[in-house]
Amino acid sequence: MPSRFKVLKNLSENTTSLLKLVRDSHLKSDFILRRFKTTAPGEIDGLRSLFAQLALLDSPRLDRIIEAAEDEKGFYVLTPAPLEGITLPEMLARGPLSAEEFETLANQLLDALELVHDQAIVHGTITPECVRIAGTKPSEWQVRLGGFGVGFAAAGPEEEHQVAAYRCAAPEQWQKSPARRRSDVYSLGCVLYEALAARPAFQSRTLKELRTKHLGHDLPDLAKLAPHVPAWMSSWVMSLIVTDAEARPRKAAVARESFLQREAQPAPAPAPVLVTPAAAPVPATNPPGYSAPILLPMTQPARHATASTIPIAVGPQVGPAPQPRRQPQPAAAPKAAPRQFSQQPGGRPLWQRPPVIAGAVIVILGLLWLLFGRSSGSGAGVLPAFDAPATNAAMINLRELGQWKQRQYLTGESVPAPALPTGLPKPFAADKLVVFHHADAGVNTHASGDADKPAREGDAVAFWNDYGPIHGNNAQALTPWTPGHNRVKLVTLKPDAARFPLSGPRRFVVFGASDTPVSTLGTIGMGGDTGSPFTDPTTSGFTMAIVFYLDATHKAPDSLVAHINFSGSTVTIRAPEDHQAWFFAGEKPGARIEPDAAAKFDFTKPVIGLLAWKRDGTISTVFHNSLGQRSASSEHSPAPAKRLQNVSLGGEPYYIWRDKGQSVAPFHGGIAEVRLYNTFFDTADLKQIEDELAKHYFP
Repeated sequence: MPSRFKVLKNLSENTTSLLKLVRDSHLKSDFILRRFKTTAPGEIDGLRSLFAQLALLDSPRLDRIIEAAEDEKGFYVLTPAPLEGITLPEMLARGPLSAEEFETLANQLLDALELVHDQAIVHGTITPECVRIAGTKPSEWQVRLGGFGVGFAAAGPEEEHQVAAYRCAAPEQWQKSPARRRSDVYSLGCVLYEALAARPAFQSRTLKELRTKHLGHDLPDLAKLAPHVPAWMSSWVMSLIVTDAEARPRKAAVARESFLQREAQPAPAPAPVLVTPAAAPVPATNPPGYSAPILLPMTQPARHATASTIPIAVGPQVGPAPQPRRQPQPAAAPKAAPRQFSQQPGGRPLWQRPPVIAGAVIVILGLLWLLFGRSSGSGAGVLPAFDAPATNAAMINLRELGQWKQRQYLTGESVPAPALPTGLPKPFAADKLVVFHHADAGVNTHASGDADKPAREGDAVAFWNDYGPIHGNNAQALTPWTPGHNRVKLVTLKPDAARFPLSGPRRFVVFGASDTPVSTLGTIGMGGDTGSPFTDPTTSGFTMAIVFYLDATHKAPDSLVAHINFSGSTVTIRAPEDHQAWFFAGEKPGARIEPDAAAKFDFTKPVIGLLAWKRDGTISTVFHNSLGQRSASSEHSPAPAKRLQNVSLGGEPYYIWRDKGQSVAPFHGGIAEVRLYNTFFDTADLKQIEDELAKHYFP
């Protein structure tokens, strides 16, 4: 590295490059430096050619190239600092994008890709990690496309990292054909699919399985995973993810034309998918441990295009090469014709035929359902007095939270909300609940491996399940998941007249330990307008009920108990250092509704907080604590025009924390119960909810 650079911080590293924050003593400025892990002359020539072309492009959708040069350690690129915004996977940690967010993202990514395609540049390895988003709301978003030249960079050597790196690669790349502009269109489709579904288009555990799924077009229909957006959006995305390259838009500009056409009129019926047969496996020729991308000039179809990586072979092109498998040599003629994904050979043995395989799978799934789905959950570790299952299907792959990814469902379908456990009284107006969390049920911890189990006393909380019947499973997931930090725990509070006046031992999900790293419980699965407050014309408004307390030993300038987001308009409960609290509602900062100052309200004791928000903007609130103090008030703030989008408990969503200066301190205290209703309750109904909660929690 040139002596004029001083390394301030290592930002990230993958198998092909290292990202650093550096200070240039000559220019007296800070920059982001990407150091490529290659010293091969041919590879460096390809990088130099690629970035020479990119440096000529001046667009807010692309990183500005300050300098691209070679030194004694190889090739590096300088771009402006700081690294603005968050990556798309970090954005998706809160759930899938709304229609407005998707339209903004798609338009700006098409801008970026159209610009490079018009200059005969091929990206070659577009993934969600290449996309960064700055701004707090869609109208302010600035989307950038990066990742040029890094190849199929993986976060580590494990196969799961390789699978993540290759998840958007086009079928022709899997068959060792050169990357083309049509390949970029396919990868863009995979990125946009993930943006709407909050899960990869092709979910796999191994590279072999991933290759098979891409070549066989084995992915769920996006319309089923993203019912919260117009059908034309899902249809357009699926039109990009086509196995046959010639059936896709030939470049980004053509994809944009189809985007605008579908936006203007109903989406046509999807065309039959043309499936390209899988080529015979070709062994990788790279030596073991190969990690740098190879850049080669493109000869078709874009003149002077530059690919950012070589086509994919059977195994990964970055990181450790997979163990060789016993297979015929490439030169030898295969004994049987390669499998055709578009047809089923008639000469297969009975046990290999799809109907037989499908039947066997159905039988196995049925047996598993009988064994586990109908289990009463009476085994070790299950919470007493409840028939809650030990593991919910939506909770699998918990380890993905450690990789800053949203938990993925096992199937392509939405997982329905679990039934209310036996023994837990059905709350008032249960059929109107969008979210219902109760610390006596559905609180899970990450035990070991990939399993999550019901939390016991003192366990670190990873998930808090939802028993509200509207919108399926809106479970809260701890983000980031920090098993060694234990910021969020399940604790049983015993009645104590001085500290916690309660009617008996009561469980609370308790936030504390320290302020960093920040961990908040954020929703997974929130979506759809049907039954949503405000956006569904059949609903009269929104009502929130929460039981919580503030930690008497901890003071913060402005902590946040709960954050309910309506795409810009919010309901929050904030608590300052004097242990007071109040609701905010409306467009930020919103109307402030607080208890009567004369009541000397104590929020360090268990508190019931109620807020009802009507379509006409009327807001009614109640605070009632276990000392008998009560305060009711009213305010007015315009009702949201957009749907309920996400919920975060114990602080603001993690993606907001990533934007420096736009957050408040994390919450220190406990939450026992959360209810969000899709209706406005008048004074009489609010009193019924208040009495129900007071009877359960207060002496």
